[in-house]
Amino acid sequence: MLTVRRLDVNLDGVPVRGPDGPLRVPVVAIVDSVTWVEGKGLVRHDGKSEAALRVVPLPRFAADLLRERLVLPGEDNWLLFPAVGRDGRITYRYPSYVRFPR
Repeated sequence: MLTVRRLDVNLDGVPVRGPDGPLRVPVVAIVDSVTWVEGKGLVRHDGKSEAALRVVPLPRFAADLLRERLVLPGEDNWLLFPAVGRDGRITYRYPSYVRFPR
């Protein structure tokens, strides 16, 4: 989720068949990830295989929070959860800062 951009979110939803008929489910596409590379810092990559692409349904509370965030001005390729680097520029969040402990 650290590399999710505005254009990766579909809050209008994708059509699915529900128990009471068709409905639309909001989704987010996870298309890449971020990793630390010695000498380069945080680097975004597309994953090791096509299996790295995932489309995840969003629970209602997450879709509602993203709707609030997406009304703020911004470009489609802007990160939804950015961090600010030491130089003041927008960057990715460190995966180790948001990873669940094992």
